[in-house]
Amino acid sequence: MIELRQGFFRDSRPVMRDLRETRRELAVESVRKHPDSRRINKLARKIGQAHVRLAEMRSRHLRDVASVLDDRQLERFMNMKDNPHGRHSKRG
Repeated sequence: MIELRQGFFRDSRPVMRDLRETRRELAVESVRKHPDSRRINKLARKIGQAHVRLAEMRSRHLRDVASVLDDRQLERFMNMKDNPHGRHSKRG
């Protein structure tokens, strides 16, 4: 399980870094005295594509995690995903 998590973070790190950098570029371009709307649109699309890549990576990671859990563990894992701040209630 630790290997799965470490692998996900390792693989997603460059995408997250690119997303942060692109958001920064978008912010800088947006507040310029004469913002370039074509550049803004291009950066916005790049951000959207990064979100798609991350969603695909997260989905693949969840499938990998689910493949090593039994039904009870999977239910508890999904409860933790639903309540990330420690409020683990029963699903159903």
